[in-house]
Order: sequence, then C-alpha cells, then structure tokens
Amino acid sequence: MSGGEWRLRVIVNDASRNFVARGAASLAWLVLTSLVLGTIALAELEAVDRIRRFEAERVAAGAYVFVARSNDGLLAGRCDSLRSVDAVREAGGISEGAIVNLRSAPGLYFQSGYVTPGALNVMSGTDVGPLTHRGWVLGAASAMELRAAPGWIIDVGADREQVIRVVSFERRNVAINRWMLQVVGPIGLVDECWAEFDRATEGVGPLLLAAWFVGEPGLEVKRLVSAGTLSRDPREELLNRPQQHGWIPGGMGLASVAWFVILSRRRETALYTAVGLSRPGLVMLVGVEFLLVVGVAWVAGILIATGVMYASGATLSGDQVLMGAVTSGSAALLASISIPILVVVGSGSAIAQALKET
Repeated sequence: MSGGEWRLRVIVNDASRNFVARGAASLAWLVLTSLVLGTIALAELEAVDRIRRFEAERVAAGAYVFVARSNDGLLAGRCDSLRSVDAVREAGGISEGAIVNLRSAPGLYFQSGYVTPGALNVMSGTDVGPLTHRGWVLGAASAMELRAAPGWIIDVGADREQVIRVVSFERRNVAINRWMLQVVGPIGLVDECWAEFDRATEGVGPLLLAAWFVGEPGLEVKRLVSAGTLSRDPREELLNRPQQHGWIPGGMGLASVAWFVILSRRRETALYTAVGLSRPGLVMLVGVEFLLVVGVAWVAGILIATGVMYASGATLSGDQVLMGAVTSGSAALLASISIPILVVVGSGSAIAQALKET
C-alpha cells in the first residue's frame, strides 16, 4: 500500500469482517438501530393514516358537496352538464314527487322523487353504477321498512315496477334515505342541483355554481356540510404534522449510539492507526461499518413499521410508505453525516491513551 494508505476495497472488506466477527454486539447494534428507525417510520405512518382517515370521513360526509336551488327550479340539462367540468367530480338534480302508498303495504307512505343519474352518486357518496332499465331506486330506510330488495316488484297505484337498486343516503341526506326514487333523463326542471367538487378545487364551488346558474331568480348555493364541522383542515395537518421532524432527535440518537460504539473500540482504533491507517482511512472504515448497519436497519425498520400498520388493519398507499421511509432515512443520513466528526474527535486523546496502555 503506497504511502501507508489502505485501499478502499481492503477497508470495505475489513469493515464487513469486523461487523461479522463482533457477533452479538453487532446484532444488538443492528436491532437497536432498526427499532429507532422503525419507530420513526411508524410514527409517520400512523400520523398520515389518521389524517387520511379523517379526510376520507369528510369526503364521505359530503364536505365538498354544494347544493344550488332557486325559486322557479333549475334546468336539469344545465345541472347535468356540470359533469363535464374538470373541477366537478359528479353532479345531478333531484325533484320532489308525490307521497305514494303501496298496495302491498297500505299503512306505509313514502316520499317519491325524480333524479338524474349523477344525483345518486352525489347524494350517496358512492358509485351507484349504471342503471340499465327503468324502475325504483329505494333509499336504504325505505327498503328496510318494505323488506324489499333489487328485483322485487312494487305496486304504486296502477303501476307495477321493479326495484332496480337499494342505495344508502344516510351519510349525506337522512331524509332521502326513506324516499323512493326514479331515475330520469336531464330534461325539464329540478328542485335542486347537487355538485361534488375535487378537494383541490372545492373553494371555487360556490362561485362556479353561482356563475353556472346566473340569472336564476332567488338562486341560493349552500355547502351540504355546515362550516362548523370543517374547522379542521386535513391538508394543513398533513403539512404541519410534528412527526415529519422526528428524524432530528432520531438522527441524534443514532449518532449517540455510534459515539458509544467508537469509544468502546478505542484499543482497536489505536491499533489500526499504529499500523498506518490515516484519519481519512479510519473515518472510512468506521463509516462503512456504520452504513452497513444503518442500511440494513433502515429497510428492517420500514418493514417493521408497515407490518405493524397492516396488522392494525390500516391500508397504506405508496406515497404514505414513502413519507415514512424519507423521514426515517433522514434520521439515518443525519447520523451518517456525523460519523467523520465523531471519529476525528473520538480518535484523538482516546486513541493516544489506548496506545499508552498497550
């Protein structure tokens, strides 16, 4: 080796052998680092999961749904055309019909209504799917009272029609959950136009609907969910979650562990210096071993965190796992950056003392 310097390949091989030779000590180091990084990742995954569950609840309750109505009704075709607007997820109209009584249940009366196809999706918060033929769509409450199911024939007056779908509207409109609805084309007038917007564009909802039906007498646009229930902003909570800064104390903790490991190997470090390993070579030797531990521990920590989340019944998305991986990886990076400083400091007086002892 020219100039007393060790080659990179020799240092890497030596670091790997040292890690394996230390056996239980290396395993303990690896397990401790895995638990630290896994805890950081798990905190991130749990925080993001809570926020996204809350956001899903908001969406299911109709947080981004707006309802427009006017004194004389709204054009059904105009309402239905909102479905072609990029900012609108779904839209449809609803009109109130007559109170109906079924011959099979003479003591029960139900409110009937007429809806355009998109209204079923907006009012239920689900994808009802295509309706292939004419018939009754029952709210879940009315179907329960009648003990009816899709395929049943219902007699309303002189008409006999099939129940083609049972839909729950409980989350967004409890009253309609006891209605009997018929799906009609976007023709004529509707009493109300319901429109659900994307989360990123819901702020323009009232303005867009007001402009869409401009000129309608007594036009009124209201948010389906009261403003009092929207005091929390999931986007703000996601951006400002404290768990994303867990890499700072986590990285400092891993650096402290590395410092302890370096000090516990003073005699070994002194011997490497005595046989010609320079400070940069020593930094590389310790750094390679540390990166070996941290690299394996980082992967193990992510697997532990995701395993705990799946065991608790959570459903993780790819970007959610990525957030946990980035935060825990940042802790590992912070600790790795500190290695040169720790080696230089730790290999000063401590190594000199160890050499005297030998």
